[in-house]
Amino acid sequence: MWEGLTCFGYLVHPPKDLYDYKVLSPISFTDNEIEEFEFQNKYLGMHDVGIILENYSNEEIFGAMRDLKVYLQINFYIKDKILSSYSIDTYSTDKRKPFLYKKGESGYVLIGYDCPQNLPRKKTLRCELKIIKADDELREKYGPVKFYIKKGSDI
Repeated sequence: MWEGLTCFGYLVHPPKDLYDYKVLSPISFTDNEIEEFEFQNKYLGMHDVGIILENYSNEEIFGAMRDLKVYLQINFYIKDKILSSYSIDTYSTDKRKPFLYKKGESGYVLIGYDCPQNLPRKKTLRCELKIIKADDELREKYGPVKFYIKKGSDI
């Protein structure tokens, strides 16, 4: 019950850092890449995990609406205990469409999770990103690529 009221409170009077990145890190975005990131969820509600392409322009995003082609796994841990695991295979079924925030902050949401339902709040978490097959064309044309975790919309 309190969680719903807290999320409503974010809508009425959002904290200044509500949508700040928990993780924002350059990645090479190549086949067989493994990266790890530590972070904490500060706020309740939905969170987004994805990639940002620094050179994805407004015209290209609305003109092409290019599908992401990637096969990867995202795992979340507390210490060495796995909390959740997500596999994304956009070569077969898991299509992802691009989003646009502003220049240098456009890309793809890979997964979403709810805090505290899927991952806890105010605990140090480790995110392991395993890129099994990357989208080389996307990286070369629109990169550099950054991996991010941030609070998403609860609407």
